[in-house]
Formats: sequence, C-alpha cells, structure tokens
Amino acid sequence: MSIFLKKLIWANCTITGRMSRYDYWIYGILSFYGTIISIAGLSFFLSYIFENEIFNFIIYLCFGLYIWHAWSVTFKRLHDQNITGAFIFINLIPIIGIISSGVILISCMFRKGTIGPNEYGPDPTEIIRIF
Repeated sequence: MSIFLKKLIWANCTITGRMSRYDYWIYGILSFYGTIISIAGLSFFLSYIFENEIFNFIIYLCFGLYIWHAWSVTFKRLHDQNITGAFIFINLIPIIGIISSGVILISCMFRKGTIGPNEYGPDPTEIIRIF
C-alpha cells in the first residue's frame, strides 16, 4: 500500500495524532473542493435516476461523510498546535460558532504547530524528515 493511501486512510478514519500544515492543506482543503464537485455531480446525475427520498439519502450520506472527514483533519491539526480537538465543538454554539469557525480555520491553515513532541504525539514534520 502506498504512503499516500495509508495517510489518506489515517486522515479520514481517526481523530488521534497530529497533522502538519501541509497535510492539512492536502487532505483538508483540497478534499473540500473534491467533495463539492462530487456532490454537485451526484446531484445532477442522480436526480434523473432516483426518487427524491433515495436521492436525498445519498446526498445526506455524502455530506455526513464529509463532516466526519473535516472534523477528523481539524482535530489532528488542532492537536499539532497542542489544543484539544474538542475545541471544535464551540462551533455548534449559534452566534459564537460563526466567529470561532473562522478563527479555527485560519489557525489550522497558517499557524505553525508545536515544535517537538507534545501530549498528542510526535512532531509530524520530524517524521517526514526521517524518510
């Protein structure tokens, strides 16, 4: 199995560990655009084939899988900054969530992670240097 595929499975299936900024951009931001394009394509194609109930279920399933993916990569990115991943749940508070989601997104995209190991695991950039 290739390293990219192993990292893709790790990025999507767990909420533990740390993720570097580079990996966040690759697995987080680029997958967002891939998901939007996929859901738009599925919407257009499946609306002609299935009835509304099945079509809605498929779209909601795709959206739910994307939410899991977005939370898992954000958890790992917050862990890299030595912040608990549970901090993302502040986004569920109505008015505060709008402001905090922007702060969390900008922090995940641009803020450098903790240098060296922290309580969530080893430094992901040091792991890359070993290879």
